[in-house]
Amino acid sequence: MSKESVNNESDAELEPTIDDVETAEADAAVDDKKESKTPAKLTEKERIARSKEIAAKARGKESAASRRRARHEAQKEANAKAEKAKRDSMTKAQLRYSQPKTHNVDDDQNPVWFKPIMFGFLLLGLLWILVYYLSSAKLPVAELGDWNLLVGIGISLVGFLMMTNWK
Repeated sequence: MSKESVNNESDAELEPTIDDVETAEADAAVDDKKESKTPAKLTEKERIARSKEIAAKARGKESAASRRRARHEAQKEANAKAEKAKRDSMTKAQLRYSQPKTHNVDDDQNPVWFKPIMFGFLLLGLLWILVYYLSSAKLPVAELGDWNLLVGIGISLVGFLMMTNWK
């Protein structure tokens, strides 16, 4: 074999054939389709909405969802502009007092011991009064006599007062 025939054979191997070009174009088309596909993790509603948008685009119309989205975005922009204009006209003192208050969630919670103590006072006062009546004024403290009622009511009152701060 001569050098020229070897070079011609190697050049022929490097030149793409029609089959190679068609295969490459088909692979590119498949890759484009894969990229345009929606993610597989869409919910049923999302898939339906997506198909409606695609159908509306194909008809040359805008879908209701995209119109709503556009209206919502326009409303947000208008609100932002109005808020900015309002803030620009305020003094520093007005701005300071118009800032939203930071609210700590932990401040709203009672300590763990609060409820048991509160219900304990309520039950203790009730039991004090029940024992007084059932023992015919001999218990809990015989020397107090009828003042035992006041003690029982006072203990229950502490529980009721704690209840006003229960969160």
